[in-house]
Amino acid sequence: MQRTEDFRVTIKAFDEDSKMWIALVNTFQDILNKHLRIKDYGEVLNDILIIYVAHGMSEILHPNFITYSRKYKEIIIQYRLKQENMPKQTEKENLQALAHAYLDAIKQSKTKNRVKGFDFVALLIDLEKAFEAEGWLLKLPLTPQA
Repeated sequence: MQRTEDFRVTIKAFDEDSKMWIALVNTFQDILNKHLRIKDYGEVLNDILIIYVAHGMSEILHPNFITYSRKYKEIIIQYRLKQENMPKQTEKENLQALAHAYLDAIKQSKTKNRVKGFDFVALLIDLEKAFEAEGWLLKLPLTPQA
């Protein structure tokens, strides 16, 4: 059976939040796969999997990590959401938080994984365009507001 998703997204969350998060990450994953194809950035990867870890989950049991499997041609990223990425008032605000976390995770992956033949720069540009089209890309201030 062949996978149809180039970009896979999941989350580790507490039971009381899990239904909300699952719905959000499913929407997020659908949009990624609607706008992007992994092979547009090189033939060396079949997919990118990001595992979000909800704020409050054990850092010892669920640390940040990024790994590249040459055998399976995939990047797996486990990314701990910060407090500011946690549940907001609206679905759109939650999706915006996931989008910013995703961009940060891919930027970290770009610097930690030297995947020869994969165009991380083009992927980041296209991710920003896709997130902007969905209204998920916020212009964040460079310095904290007083």
